[in-house]
Amino acid sequence: MRFRKKQIIDLLNSIGKVVEVDEKDINKYSTLSGSSPAFISEFIEAFVDAGVYIGIPHKEALNVICDTIIGTAEMLKTGEINTSDLKYMVCSPGGTTIEGIRTLENKGFKSALIEAIISTYNKNNNLR
Repeated sequence: MRFRKKQIIDLLNSIGKVVEVDEKDINKYSTLSGSSPAFISEFIEAFVDAGVYIGIPHKEALNVICDTIIGTAEMLKTGEINTSDLKYMVCSPGGTTIEGIRTLENKGFKSALIEAIISTYNKNNNLR
């Protein structure tokens, strides 16, 4: 049986989301979508650990952070607000959230994440 492209895309869309890309870009997209669940899990685990440390039960901390991430992603996905604007909507001048942002910047959070993605992409390109 010979499948048509549309049939394959429809089948795959029934279990996920298909994004068609040029062959030359496959490693870029597979790096971002294929490896990011592990990075996001690390991110969530850090939030949950911090929640437990400050006295929130594990299950509650996990539920709160997952719901927060889903809500944030949904807001950003609409395109009505960008990441910087959302960050500054949450940060009050001299407030607690901007203090946390300052700590993340001092610890190199964003840079570490970018480097993790770049090193994953480079490794992906070197696989044979």
